Amino acid sequence: MDGFRNEKRVVILGRTFKQLFNSRFYRKQKRIDHFINFLKIFISFNASKVEAQFTYNDHQKQVLTSNRHGLILTDLAISPEIQEAHLSLKKSKNTPSKETSLSIYGPTDKTQRIIISDIDDTIIKSRATSLIRLFATSLFNPIGKRKVFPITASFYSKLAQGKDNNEENLFFYVSSSHWALYPFLKALISSESFPKAPILLKNINLSESDQKSKGHQHKYAKISYLLSFYPHLDFILIGDEAQDDFRIYTQLAKDYKDRVSHIYIRRKWWKKYSPNDEVIKSQIGKTQVQFFDEVSELS
Repeated sequence: MDGFRNEKRVVILGRTFKQLFNSRFYRKQKRIDHFINFLKIFISFNASKVEAQFTYNDHQKQVLTSNRHGLILTDLAISPEIQEAHLSLKKSKNTPSKETSLSIYGPTDKTQRIIISDIDDTIIKSRATSLIRLFATSLFNPIGKRKVFPITASFYSKLAQGKDNNEENLFFYVSSSHWALYPFLKALISSESFPKAPILLKNINLSESDQKSKGHQHKYAKISYLLSFYPHLDFILIGDEAQDDFRIYTQLAKDYKDRVSHIYIRRKWWKKYSPNDEVIKSQIGKTQVQFFDEVSELS
């Protein structure tokens, strides 16, 4: 489960299961154990109408309920100071409750911008243009076998800290990956020392337009939601050529003028090709667009 907030509201999102088999992902995991853990996730069934008692600031409580898909997605008007919360999940009166905690990510008075990053082929090599290759890579390669782009994690940390190392900028990961990859992606981000942040996957819908979106267009809907959720902060968008990030990001820059300060697009790492950068820059006004092979090229 993940949560994020602004000055007035907090969004809680997650998924409940009838029985979630224990699945752990870590760097030195054997391939067979990694494979079995993925199978455990895929054979776990969603649980609808699960009541979750949401407790924050040690005493204030709200009751949330999962929908027919097992999703918990709630937008609450509560205290802006919340940083951590606890959930007590209960299917019925006759079943024991299960306790879990979650971090609530939000800006501080030192936050200057929001950074949105894709995952596949942006921070890890996946060849996401081929669904078969992507599925096989995810299913059979544990964290220690996945190839992360060099120094990307340290570059992200610098973005989070700002030029003078005194900022507390907020990250979000927006990906087209299936929801079943969530525990693996969360473990990989932590293992590789990327900034911790909410992970917004394709199957988790933040709005009606998000629910109706097709293909990679859900990224537009999610980032649009975040632009409205944080109306006073600039955004940096980081993606790659392998999917539809460039078109989506440039459309966002046009639709939210002066809100997107930079767009960084990683070129296809297996193919040397990129669009005409100068034409692209002239099309989206003040937003700076830069294509790159390695993050060391970025200014």
